[in-house]
Amino acid sequence: YDKWSLLVGSAMVSRPEFIGSSDTELRLFPFLRGFYKPSANQEFYLKGIEGGYNYAFSPNLRMGVELTGRDNRNANEDFRLAGMPNIGKALEVGPWMQIKVDNLRIKSVLRFDVSGEHDGFVVDLKAKYRVYVAKHLYFDMYGETEWADRSFMNHYFTVNPAQAIGGRPAFNANSGFYQSAVGANFNYKIRPHLFLRADVKYNTLHGDAGKSSLSFDDTNFIGAIGIGYVF
Repeated sequence: YDKWSLLVGSAMVSRPEFIGSSDTELRLFPFLRGFYKPSANQEFYLKGIEGGYNYAFSPNLRMGVELTGRDNRNANEDFRLAGMPNIGKALEVGPWMQIKVDNLRIKSVLRFDVSGEHDGFVVDLKAKYRVYVAKHLYFDMYGETEWADRSFMNHYFTVNPAQAIGGRPAFNANSGFYQSAVGANFNYKIRPHLFLRADVKYNTLHGDAGKSSLSFDDTNFIGAIGIGYVF
């Protein structure tokens, strides 16, 4: 087995400025992806803003723990946020499990805020299917949904009576499934160590997240294209 690998590159990303935003931002990001395997069954990994450890109990079952970041939201990003408090970046950590059947992977992740930002927890459910087109070309197609507890929902989507203004009525957000997405990514090996990757995702807010007066657009597209070198 390969004991380690590191991919270094950059990507152009188009995404909403914050969760619920009706405006998108286009930014150039550096990125790192890599892993280190102290044994055939163990792996430490880094995937952009996610990093963690997992253990393969069998070829079809992996379990691990993951640390990931969540973007901030500043009131000056949109005039409709005037009077709302700024929200900082959050760090979330928790266990995950993945089941693999042929080219299908089903993963569930439980993540708790450890930064003191929203003091809640979320559950991610994701199914991904890989299609090999050629030796150096494959696609991943996926669908995912996310559930959040009341602390999380209150932090990002509640407007209390003191914060209500014209066009932004008071709203109390409760726990529930708050967003879902479908997407695909394209991976092409240009040369033995040079890769091209493109991603597209359609995301929608629903439940209390979609009803909140802080959600200015409950649907959006996220896209990225990048190139990287594997060591």
